[in-house]
Amino acid sequence: MQNQFLHQVLVETDDNGVWPGVLGTLTVDVASLSAALEGPDSKTLSDVVAAQTPPGSVAGGALTVTHAATPQPLKAAATPCKYVWVGAPMDADSGDAVNTKVAFLGGAAAQVMPLLPSNFTGYTIPIGDASQLYVKVGADGEGVSYLICV
Repeated sequence: MQNQFLHQVLVETDDNGVWPGVLGTLTVDVASLSAALEGPDSKTLSDVVAAQTPPGSVAGGALTVTHAATPQPLKAAATPCKYVWVGAPMDADSGDAVNTKVAFLGGAAAQVMPLLPSNFTGYTIPIGDASQLYVKVGADGEGVSYLICV
């Protein structure tokens, strides 16, 4: 093992310059990572860490899609964010699914990620603008619950 500085961070690597262990089965070639961080289109390690900071605020809601044949954006206006959580709506009293059919998530051109009526765990989707996420439902008047993390 040897110690190497990676963009002003001291990491312990094996004799081949590979950073093992910390990331489980994934090994990181320190030289390649350093080149990526310091290349012509690179970001600093501080920029990379800053991008991973938790959101500053969370706003939630529900989207009801009027017509099953017409996908709707999650938000009508541009809504900058870090990520969006989308899940199936649940009856607050009984805990039962509200939707009767599958909803689909995706972009404006295609909604192909299925969201089952009982998928209360939902999906967390990294996206820069919540209005770019579209929802298509299987039955008129069904929808999704969401949290937008800014």
